[in-house]
Amino acid sequence: MVRTGSDRPNLLIIHPGTLGDVVLSIEAIRSLRQGFPTHTFLLVSQSEVGRLLLECGEVDVVWALEGPFLGDLQAGFHPATPCVESVLRLCTHAVCWISDQNGCLAEGLKMAGVGEFLICSAKAGHLKSTHMSDRFSEVLQAWGVSPLQEHRPLSLSLSNREGSSVSAHNVAVANRRETTIVVHPGSGSPHKCCSAKWLGQVVRRLRSVPGRKILLCGGPADEIALRNLQGELYGIPCEVVCGKDLLSLAQRLVQVDLFLGHDSGLTHVAAALGVHTVALFGPTDPARWGPRGPHVSILQGPQCRCETWEKVQRCGSKICLDFSVDQVVQAIEQQLARAGSDSAESPHHHSQERVSSLALSK
Repeated sequence: MVRTGSDRPNLLIIHPGTLGDVVLSIEAIRSLRQGFPTHTFLLVSQSEVGRLLLECGEVDVVWALEGPFLGDLQAGFHPATPCVESVLRLCTHAVCWISDQNGCLAEGLKMAGVGEFLICSAKAGHLKSTHMSDRFSEVLQAWGVSPLQEHRPLSLSLSNREGSSVSAHNVAVANRRETTIVVHPGSGSPHKCCSAKWLGQVVRRLRSVPGRKILLCGGPADEIALRNLQGELYGIPCEVVCGKDLLSLAQRLVQVDLFLGHDSGLTHVAAALGVHTVALFGPTDPARWGPRGPHVSILQGPQCRCETWEKVQRCGSKICLDFSVDQVVQAIEQQLARAGSDSAESPHHHSQERVSSLALSK
């Protein structure tokens, strides 16, 4: 999977976080790119999110966290294949957003011949930044790497029938006959999700406007949430996309008008792709975990009274998820107006910012 010549130095990134965590580290990865422009970037992460970043051109090589690589390093560097060993021998730097209390990872990197490395979880108590994106960047300050000032979307593009690259957003604008709104009813925890009954009321309000299409989406872990929402939407036609791999979902998301979701990995992906997004936050803090950008509206319910996550899990009232249907619909309408304004004012410029660099013809 190495795409560059063997004469280029390598920079290794180890990120064992969930989908949302990895997406929140993209700005830090880009600042590393700026600081190490001649390096090949190697990422060890969960395979699906790694593939997405690979296809978006954010990294050059991906090794699956589910594979033996990280375990080999922590066990004293016994590489699974000669290829892995040869690539590691060219690593001059490594950034590991992970805790290493017993020092095994540091010892493995030394044995692999990595000259300089940073090992620090972005959740470490000594970090001063609040938002997770800033905390990932703060770890890099030890190397003098400065955070980027710009926030640009991930880049995906599609191939047209003639084989030339054309942006996914341009395809959507050119072929648009209706407004498509994606609703993701799930999350990594059901305790961060509004009830299916309430969400069904929101969808019915949105669907009552002519020319709108509702798309329900989620992964394998969202099957119950999707089924419950469908039960509340009897008689309302909604296309369902469930169980597809992350890259396929991302290719679909980049062509829609708006994404509505909770504090979830898919919400972070949609926002990172530049999709106009409305994110609902309940027990988690958007000041720490919220997606960023002018195309994102974050709504937070009444203040959560639970001091710990254990209490959140036992909470029966969930007052922090007590959103007004009118409040959410208004935020959606405002973002849809912005989406229409963006497309009308400069569709070509907007699409180059959102989706530009890589042709996907799979």
